[in-house]
This record gives sequence, structure tokens and C-alpha cells, in this order.
Amino acid sequence: MTGSEGRRTVTDRRLPALDGLRGVAILAVLVYHGIMYGTRLWPPGTDAELAVLSLSRFGEHGVSLFFVLSGFLITGILIDASAASPAEYYGHFYARRARRILPTYVVTVLVCLAVLPALWPGRAEFAVPSGSTTWIATFLVNVAVAHSGWAAVPVVLGPLWSLSVEEQFYLVWPWLVRRRPPAQLLVLAVAAVLLAFVTRVIGLGRPPLWQWELLTPACADMLAAGAVVAVLVRDAQWRGRLAVWAPAVAIVAAILWWLLPLLDHRSVLDVPAIAVRPTVLATLFAACLATVVAAPAGRMARALSARPLRFFGRYSYAIYLFNQPVMVAWYTTPALVAVTARVGGGGFGAVVVFAVATTAVTTALAVGNWVAYERRILAGGRPDRSSLAPPITFWPWLSKR
Repeated sequence: MTGSEGRRTVTDRRLPALDGLRGVAILAVLVYHGIMYGTRLWPPGTDAELAVLSLSRFGEHGVSLFFVLSGFLITGILIDASAASPAEYYGHFYARRARRILPTYVVTVLVCLAVLPALWPGRAEFAVPSGSTTWIATFLVNVAVAHSGWAAVPVVLGPLWSLSVEEQFYLVWPWLVRRRPPAQLLVLAVAAVLLAFVTRVIGLGRPPLWQWELLTPACADMLAAGAVVAVLVRDAQWRGRLAVWAPAVAIVAAILWWLLPLLDHRSVLDVPAIAVRPTVLATLFAACLATVVAAPAGRMARALSARPLRFFGRYSYAIYLFNQPVMVAWYTTPALVAVTARVGGGGFGAVVVFAVATTAVTTALAVGNWVAYERRILAGGRPDRSSLAPPITFWPWLSKR
């Protein structure tokens, strides 16, 4: 969900398709949240509407794609910096992460803990549970929710669980990666996959499983899948193999991911099938990523380089943090609900209007966030000419670049 390092490959060429992949991930999350919250007000009534609701739930896997991208980008950064001194290696990495993550994170937290409860007093959606500020400040939201459920943190700050996973990943992974040869890095990735599998198996024995899946060990296979791509693509021979085989791996993984639920509760394979399914999904996403990186002129890379996808990808971090507060504020405001129902004609049309309108507001806030302060902080406090405008113009006929 974070980072703009997707702009370059190991050959230091711009790869717009990585921003496009991030755009796919955030749009999936936006659709998932939009329909989820919208149907609380306007429940689906027809089979077609129920089918759309069911399909929208695939959007929750956008977070898994973010994790795969993060594992790829962060591992690549660390490998490329491994020859630096310890002070430069760790100091530069953590300073860069702090500039990228903390400003927007802090703004989001302050708004959700202070501003929204004041504007909507008494609303449970904006209540601040006791002790939640400690979990939020220490990037342990995933641990809090895994232990106590979503009631452990404010509803509007639920998405911070994935940021907590990434922060915990940042604390451990740089120390494991430094100056290790590729073979050892691949062994570490395999160990991470096994760790995730075992964690989910334990979670199946002590339900609910979804709470276990928020813990960093359970997400390790997704991060590791991206890391494997980062290691292999830095070898010329393996990069050529990825260009050939990654699309086939993606197809096989997609089919397997679809078939695995058929084993649930039907044989002794039900527990392994459930526990391994997220790893298969991570493999699918990693194969798509490898296809893009190994064949930057290929059809998938060209499709993902579309301006709308790149636009949403570039602002995905702020969109991810702002989206849920905007949606909750919208559906708890009677005047906005009435306007949405009127424009959408009620029923599922109102759900679509709700999702589109809240996405537009969220995106506008994310762009404003970039213009207001994020661009300067990412430039290390020294904005240059290129940082004075958003990195991508969504409407090409308005672009002067």
C-alpha cells in the first residue's frame, strides 16, 4: 500500500505497469468497500445484485496484491543497497520508509481520533475504544484485532491492520536480507511460506481463522512471493525464464485457487486446502508481477500501463487510508444518504452511486494530500520542479508533459 519505488527496475528503467498493478489493487479494495457499505443501506434484492455483491468480495484480495508488491519493492531496494555501510543501509532505508508512511498515517489517525468523533458525536462508527491509541501508535493494530476483534480499534481505522503488518515486516526483513546471496534469500522466502502455512493451520484449530490471518506470520507468504520475484529478476538468465514461464504459472495458480475450495470438508485435505489457498493466490499475483517485470513491453505490461490505473496506483496509499473514513462518514450522514438514494433511484443503483461518489471524494482528498505536503516530504524537504505537480495527469488532454 505504500511506496512509489515501483518506478524503476533493476535496470533503472521506469516501469509504469507497477503503478498500474497498484492501481488494480486499490480499485479492487474501493469496489469491495463501496459495495459492502452501500448494501448496508440498500440490500440487494435480485439474483443479479446478489451476484455482483458476491463478486465484489474478491476485492478484499487487493490487500494481498499490495503485500506481494511490497515484498518485491522492499526486497529489491535492500538487495541494491546491500553493499552500503550499515549506517547507510539501515539509516537510508528507515528514513525513506518514515517519510513515505508517517505523515499521511499521522494525519489520518488524528482526523479519525479527534475530528470525526467531534463531528459525529455518539456514533458508534467513530467511537475510540479504550487502549486503541496505543495499538495504533505502535503499529500493532493487527495484533489487537487478532486478539479482540474489530472492536479493539475505531471502525474507520480498521485498514491500519495491513500497515501494521508492513511495519513489522520492515523491522525484520532488512536484517535478514543484508549481504545474503540469492540462494539464501530464496531459502528465507520458502521458510516464510511455511511459516504462513503453519500459522493458518493453527488458526483453523483455534477459530476464528480470519483473526489469525491478520498476524504478520500468516501474511509472510505474500511478502515472500514478491521477494522471490525481486531476487530472480536480478539474474539475467532467470529474468528470461520468467518472461516465458510466469504467464503459465499465473494461469495454473488461478485454476488451482478456484478449485481448492471444492476440497473443503470433503476429505482429509480440507485443512491443507484452506491453509494453502492464500499461498496459491500469492503465487498468482507474483507470477503476474514477474510477467510485467520480465517483459516490460509485453501485453500485460502495456495493459497495466493505462493512465487511469497508473493514476490510482500513484495515489493508492492515501486512497487506502482515506477511503473507509469517507465511506463511513457518507453513510452516517442522512442528507448524503438521501441524495444518493435520489440520484441512484434507490435499490442497487444507489449502491453504485455511493461507491462512485465516495471513490471520487477519497481520490480528491488523496490528490490534495499530495499537493499539500506529501510531495515535499518525499523529496526530503527540497521540492524540485517535478514535485510541484502530481506525478501523473489522469486526463491526458490536460497534460503538458
